Amino acid sequence: MRAFASALALLVFAVQPAAAATLSQESPPAAAQARRIAIRPRLRVGSRLQLNLVKSREDWQGAARLKANESTTPIDIECVEQLEDGWRCRWTYGAVDLSKVDGAQPDEITRRIAGLVEGLQLDLKLDSNGSFAGVVDEAQTVEQLDRRFESLGALLLEKAGAAPAERARAEAVIEQLRPLLRGPALLTSSLREPQFFYVLGAGDFELGVAQEFETQLASPISSAVLPARRTVELVELRRDGAEALFTWKQRIDAQALATELFERAKAQARAAGEREPAQDELVTMDVRDDALLYIDLESGTPVRVEFARTIVTGDRRRIDAFRLEPRAAAK
Repeated sequence: MRAFASALALLVFAVQPAAAATLSQESPPAAAQARRIAIRPRLRVGSRLQLNLVKSREDWQGAARLKANESTTPIDIECVEQLEDGWRCRWTYGAVDLSKVDGAQPDEITRRIAGLVEGLQLDLKLDSNGSFAGVVDEAQTVEQLDRRFESLGALLLEKAGAAPAERARAEAVIEQLRPLLRGPALLTSSLREPQFFYVLGAGDFELGVAQEFETQLASPISSAVLPARRTVELVELRRDGAEALFTWKQRIDAQALATELFERAKAQARAAGEREPAQDELVTMDVRDDALLYIDLESGTPVRVEFARTIVTGDRRRIDAFRLEPRAAAK
């Protein structure tokens, strides 16, 4: 069963996001004077970006790192059409590299699972502000994803082996995951990185002045939506003023998350016929996102993005991160 779980984790790693984990960042010059800039995306049909999508997951307990995995997928991005209200950009995915995975190297079946991503094309729509506005044809995209991943269940069962107990457990897991691996749910997970790549869009910013927003984020333990706070700040002008570096941070409201954890724990205790816990008996949880956005000021579009989600539960910490970086700069 361990081999099956490993393959399943690698698949999720290959098609979704998730170091210690601090994102690298150069400090702005101490003497820098406040400056205002306007981000106005101006995409040109035929323009291309060649990026690597590097995903990583790290599990920590205290100061000890328990596990770390990393995958790299080349992605070609091309602006293929100017629309009346924006642009159409095509993302084409290459072969997933799983060479930086803890433990034994991926076997043939695991490589075949990761290979389901190779050749995938997503036609994305950006609005007139250069922000992500979905896919151009949602029905066609869902059909393409379903067709591409229809062999996933069979591959996972093959990975589980022939032992009846192992196969039964694998079938149960696959059945639980089936709604997430088809249709709209699969589309949502497949768009996670493209959606964030275009998260900034147009705007006016002042160097060193943070902009704060009230927002909502999905709970990490349920389908609930919880209040959160987001902060965006222009922290540096780079390359002689040709590129802007932004920090982008958001955090789920701690009290709202604690209340949800408490209500969930009480419901589970009642269902099991056990004593309901007191709130101070529960392990706390903290969820925060940190990102760096590098924006080319001539085109008003990103050239590099780094993102990390950190979930802290008691003394354990999980960091799911990804970066979209120019291929020549890959480490």
